[in-house]
Formats: sequence, structure tokens, C-alpha cells
Amino acid sequence: MKIQDPGLQRLVLDLRENGGGILQESIEIADDFLDGDKLIVYTVGAHSPKMEYRCRRDGLFEKGKLALLTDEGTASASEVLTGALQDWDRATKNVRQRSGSGTISVVRRFRLATHHRPLLYADRAQHSKTL
Repeated sequence: MKIQDPGLQRLVLDLRENGGGILQESIEIADDFLDGDKLIVYTVGAHSPKMEYRCRRDGLFEKGKLALLTDEGTASASEVLTGALQDWDRATKNVRQRSGSGTISVVRRFRLATHHRPLLYADRAQHSKTL
């Protein structure tokens, strides 16, 4: 199964204990889940102009249901990703989800970024509970 598989309808993005990473990578991953020209994040500093980072390409999973797993170890660029997906009502968030408390029948890893990549758990609709 690939992340672009038309049968893939639900995805769980596991960001638990993900201490962050590089801002650009979180922007690239957010772009895989958001459509259009949506604002992902912006930066501004005392001596730096405001820089907006927006979606700029067709993403890998823009339409299906998306859930996020986070905990107290989710930080930095992972929080940027979580915030962008929640700001656009693209994902539901479960904080401190414990292993074994949900049912996922098909587990596969997908590579979305090369550094500090999150784990993605995919489940076809006919085998899953509602996310």
C-alpha cells in the first residue's frame, strides 16, 4: 500500500516522543496533508521580516481522515506540523494516546521526509474504527 493508494481513507500520524526537527521538514510534511495555498506557518523576528510558508504543491494525502497522536515529548517542528493541521481542521488530535488503547489493523511505515520522520499508521476503511 502506498500513501497515494485510492483505497487509503484514514491515516494516523504518530508524533509521540518526536522532539521536533527542522522547520522546513515540518512544512514539507504539512504540505502533504493540506491543499491549496494554505498558510502552514510564518516566522518573524526583531530584525527579520515576516516570512510566510504556504502549501505549494499537490500533497500525498489531502482528502482522507487524519488523526494525530501526541504526548509531552512532541515538540518543536512536530508542534508546527500539529498546529498547521489543526488550524485548518485537517486532523483530530489525541494527546497521550497509550499503546494498545486503539485498534489499527494494518500497519505500514511511509517515508515522508528524510530526517526526524514521523511514523504513519495506515488503515483501510473497512478494517478500522472511526478516527
